[in-house]
Amino acid sequence: MKKRRSILIGLSLLGLASHVPAEVEYPTFSWTTGKLHMPIVDVQPWGAFDANMDWLRENQGPMVFALEEIKEASATTPVSATFSIENNTLHIPAVEVSGGSEGIEHYKAILEMMPNTEPLQFVLTDAVLLGPLKIGGLFPFTGIGSEFYKEKPHNGALLAIKHLTEAGFEVEMLSVDSKINPVDGVAAARQLVEENNVQVIVGPSSDDVTTAVAEQVTFRCFQHSRKPSLIKWLV
Repeated sequence: MKKRRSILIGLSLLGLASHVPAEVEYPTFSWTTGKLHMPIVDVQPWGAFDANMDWLRENQGPMVFALEEIKEASATTPVSATFSIENNTLHIPAVEVSGGSEGIEHYKAILEMMPNTEPLQFVLTDAVLLGPLKIGGLFPFTGIGSEFYKEKPHNGALLAIKHLTEAGFEVEMLSVDSKINPVDGVAAARQLVEENNVQVIVGPSSDDVTTAVAEQVTFRCFQHSRKPSLIKWLV
């Protein structure tokens, strides 16, 4: 989980959101067939290769893949995976996974080549589900003093979301009303975290609400390993 911090929204989201590279032919994996295909694997200094692997279903523990076929790739870009000769590690920034109960998903994956195997085998050492960064916006739409803020904080967040999306980052935001009140702000923040599963809370504009949310929502989520970042407006 990310540590709590107070930073500009644009910079914070750049560090947390998944970047979706344009015009990339993703490596693909099917739970149904057990086939992993990587169209352009960069292996320096040897070049780019097209590789196919089979999932060894009978293996207990971490997923293990056997290299079925490898050939010189017809192109060298865009690279879909890289293999490091120094540490025998295969890095896949985004693999498209199909055939599961959740439909099509994308994962960032790392596989390590196992020594003395024929055919070559690779064990999955890390896999992280990619997807939109879910942001909860806690804004002062109503309450005493809301006329001072008007729509500025909300419009600023929408503009940041627009810029990040245009730059290729996957982000989405759900906005709720803090009412500039600690009790209502905490209730709204809990809704964002517990019901909407947001990863980041932006706002609120009131120091009292910010303190209450940090102490009663984000810190408690941190204790249970579910803590979103709390990003206070710096405008």
